[in-house]
Amino acid sequence: MRKLVLTFAFLIPSLAMCQVVNSNKTTVAQFYDGQVKTIELNGGKVEGQFKLGFISWSRRYDYVEQPEIKSAEKHNTFFINLGITNSSSFLNLNDFDFKEKNGFVVGATYQHSFSEIYLAADTIKYNPHRLKSWTVGLSYQQDKFKNFDPVSNNINTATPDKLILKGGFSLYHFRYRDEVGFKYSWIPSINGQVNIVDYNSTKLQNYLLNSNTATDGNVTFTSSTSFDGKYGTIDNNISSANLSLSSPFVPETSFWKLPILSPIPYAGVSVFEEDKPRWNAGIALGLLSGSLLGSDRTTKDGGVYRKFNVPSFLTIGVDWNYQDGIGSKPNYFITGSIKLN
Repeated sequence: MRKLVLTFAFLIPSLAMCQVVNSNKTTVAQFYDGQVKTIELNGGKVEGQFKLGFISWSRRYDYVEQPEIKSAEKHNTFFINLGITNSSSFLNLNDFDFKEKNGFVVGATYQHSFSEIYLAADTIKYNPHRLKSWTVGLSYQQDKFKNFDPVSNNINTATPDKLILKGGFSLYHFRYRDEVGFKYSWIPSINGQVNIVDYNSTKLQNYLLNSNTATDGNVTFTSSTSFDGKYGTIDNNISSANLSLSSPFVPETSFWKLPILSPIPYAGVSVFEEDKPRWNAGIALGLLSGSLLGSDRTTKDGGVYRKFNVPSFLTIGVDWNYQDGIGSKPNYFITGSIKLN
């Protein structure tokens, strides 16, 4: 019964998801309006983001080419971030164990974004074709898993930690004039992350104790999400960083009663202390529960506004890694966020 309840709780976010994360679990694109709370499901991490209203504020900005018309309702918002991590995946409930296999995340995030945009009539020349948003955050993460150290030949509970600085910038190009037949948003984005404190997670291998298998020896290495722990000597005194570029394309309407399909090509690089850079490229397909702009129009301040809507967002993607002259096989993944009103 406990597993059934947990399965239901974690599958709901996986079915309706606003953040795009690649197979290496680094952010390549994100959508936010600074006014909604989100829950991110990212493989072995579930993280909630909650607004601190008492230190957040909003204002309308004039559109510089026509000062008498407002361009958008913009927000400066602070959040706290709370979450838990798992040694493999939250969809693998055999590995769900707070005492032995679940760590935690705590942090703070600042976002500059918008919740409404001005859409001028076709007779007015100036529309806010380009609106900027950006975010920066700092978080502390402690992972927890069983570690088989080949030097000591012992198995212990490891709790390596990370101190993570993240940031992102997006430039929204809206093509929503009434005269346009095919309306869409195009959003070139750049996202980066510096792990000020990190550990050699990419060097550790998943293992199965051979007491749980039919083979001989101490351990068997596996690429499955079902495993007993991590094999290798942990180094928690390294740093790493990554940078990615993406170009989400979001139509206003869907086809054949399907969710709105948003192709998101991306490319990036990760650098590690005392290791070769790892290049990553691929494409994700976002399945949005709605358009980025609401259908309702509001007339105020001499203009017509439409609500900027961050829908629940499920992402299905494939990418490839290239490191030290060796390319990987295709990596398939599902990530995203669920919107909480």
